[in-house]
Parts: sequence; structure tokens; C-alpha cells
Amino acid sequence: MVSIILPFVRVEGAARCLDAVSKNAGDVIYEVLAEEDKKGIGCPAMVNRLVGKSKFDIVCFVHDDSIPQKGFLFNAFQTMVGFRDGYGCVGFNDLVHDESGPCTHWMIHKKMIKYFPDNVFQSEDYIHTRSDLELKEVCRAVGRYKWDKAAKIKHMTPFYYPISMDATYNRCYSADAVRHDRAMFKKRREEQNANWKIPNKKRRLIKT
Repeated sequence: MVSIILPFVRVEGAARCLDAVSKNAGDVIYEVLAEEDKKGIGCPAMVNRLVGKSKFDIVCFVHDDSIPQKGFLFNAFQTMVGFRDGYGCVGFNDLVHDESGPCTHWMIHKKMIKYFPDNVFQSEDYIHTRSDLELKEVCRAVGRYKWDKAAKIKHMTPFYYPISMDATYNRCYSADAVRHDRAMFKKRREEQNANWKIPNKKRRLIKT
């Protein structure tokens, strides 16, 4: 059983995503929590808000610029149950990045929250970028992250598809916003590597 969370600012994109979810989830019991970010609090805060409202232990994040592909939820769920003790984080194949890239869409078990320094899955210190990369690195550091090539979600962004930049994209990916998030990621990862005690794991700080 999975809680799919869909924070959105683009109504048409959210409708498109929901339609794809209903057609392509596969044989998995799920609920959908979709909510518009009317106050402009940003994606990380909306993610945390919806996780708090979700009723199932496993949460899946999609967005209004994503189109879930056939079997996306079923495939990711099979990977999830393959973790030791049945919990971890699964990175979706967004058809843009490979397993070395950021975790733009994901499925995570709520038991993973104990590893996150802010006690939320996406730190609200970020404007938009790098929060997904930190989520991946936190889970990787404790050996509970897997990228699933078969769990596909088409990530429709103007950086890879012929789509116009709108106000949200311009705000989230402005030079100042990206600069802020890059510096924040470096600062937070340095602090996390200094504070974590992970037996038999080599601590790593990825380059930005």
C-alpha cells in the first residue's frame, strides 16, 4: 500500500499526471494526495506537508511536470520490498538521469525518517534544487537506496523538452536560487558527514 503525493502549481499538469497514475500504477493499492501550492511555499515544504497527511507507510512523490509510465508504481514497490527488512528509498528512472543523477522522483518508507537530520524527507533550507540530491545521498549513506531502471516517470522540464519556461521554473532555477541551493547542499552535507556515525561505511561527500 502506497501513498502517492502530488504537490502542484500547474493545474493542467496535475490532471495529466493523475490520469497517468490511474492508467499506469499497476497492481498496487494506493491513495493519492494532490494539493495545489496556493501560497507559494515551495516544493520541499509541500512534500513534507503531504507526507504528514499520508496514511500509508510507503510514500511516492510525483509532480505536475511528470508523467508516470506503465508499471511505474508496481515496479518500484517490488524494489522496495526487496530491501532488508522491507524499507529504503527507490529512485525512479525519470528518462533524463541515470542512477548517478539526482533522485527527482522517488518512493520511500517512513522508517527512513530517522536518518534525516531535519526529521523531514526534503529539507526546507533549499529553494528547489538539491533537495532531491540530499535525499538520495542520505539514503545511500546508510545502504538503503536503489535506482530502478524499470520504474519510469517521464520528467517534462524545459531543459530536456520543448516546453516554455514559466514563472515557477524561472524562480526555482534562477542563478541566485541555484547558487543558494548549491551552497546549502555543500554546507549541509559537510555537517551531516561530520555528525553521522555509520558503522563499516566510508563517509563520502559528493562534489558539486
